[in-house]
Amino acid sequence: MSSAMESAVYESTVGPDELAEWLRGTKRLLLVTHVRPDGDAVGSTLSIARCAAQIGIEVGLAYAGELPPWMGEILGDTPWVHLDAGDPPPLFDKCLICDTGAWGQLEPYKPWIAGKTDTVAILDHHRSGSPEISETRWVDSESAAACEMSAQICTRLLGVDSVSKLPLDVAVPLMLGLGTDTGWFRHPSVTPHVLRLAADLVEAGAEHPKLVKMTMLSDPPQRLKLLSKAMASLSLHEDVGVAVMKVSAEDLSSIGASPGMTSGFADPALAVRSIKVAAVLVELPPDGAGRSLVKISLRSKIDGPDVAKIAGQFGGGGHIRAAGARSELGLDGTEKKLLELLSQSAES
Repeated sequence: MSSAMESAVYESTVGPDELAEWLRGTKRLLLVTHVRPDGDAVGSTLSIARCAAQIGIEVGLAYAGELPPWMGEILGDTPWVHLDAGDPPPLFDKCLICDTGAWGQLEPYKPWIAGKTDTVAILDHHRSGSPEISETRWVDSESAAACEMSAQICTRLLGVDSVSKLPLDVAVPLMLGLGTDTGWFRHPSVTPHVLRLAADLVEAGAEHPKLVKMTMLSDPPQRLKLLSKAMASLSLHEDVGVAVMKVSAEDLSSIGASPGMTSGFADPALAVRSIKVAAVLVELPPDGAGRSLVKISLRSKIDGPDVAKIAGQFGGGGHIRAAGARSELGLDGTEKKLLELLSQSAES
């Protein structure tokens, strides 16, 4: 199903009250998120997992794909598993998916959740997904982060009237997700509610400077070397306001870097006044089927085009200002098609 078809019917069937009640009615809860989890994916699942455990629910946490280097530090002594393809997750009666609702981002879990629409629920802030996954969906594309939504579930599960009264071990992962998905409160998605929520999390004890250091100021040297190669490939198409950086599979292997280390590479290009869209194209190592896919990451300024629509042309999706997809066209072919689509967008 294409993202365009998905987005037409991908909408909420429940709100936070109903979702919290749905969670309370289980003995064994599994929480999962998209492969290659980021701060918001980890923060939204971990915060709800810790609240559910506090009210007596047996909780399982599962993550898949490349993991960020700070995973162990943020998860602490909370039990979790890292799934490889074909591995079964912990036993569960109900499963909550956070920060995605698209099959393309849930492949490792598909054998265990496909067809179980009555025992699977979705909490997501993206505009497109696969509605056939679940009958129980809370989707709010106006939320800046899944953790903005998870905070509401946490207060309901614990029966507190303010986020500021949440336990510290719940407030910290919520701040992690809220901060990372807003670029530490720099993105246009930041609203008065986001800032009030951040203030409540600080009042609960979350120290955002420590989280900034953990996620943004603790890179391995390979990431800096990879950024150097990406910047060397930079091409500016100022006539359409687009900057493109390309990272080859050879670049990754020669440095000993991973695709996940390219996160944030678009930011320097967006600093150029004439650039409205920055694209980072990463050639991934061949998958199990021998395909060499290109990972597309798109970011746009507040006056730039809706990059989720552009990503949708490759079968991907995301947000107006941040989106992604995968391509089978190779680095050069992907760049060519991307520039064509962005040029058409600029003309319309």
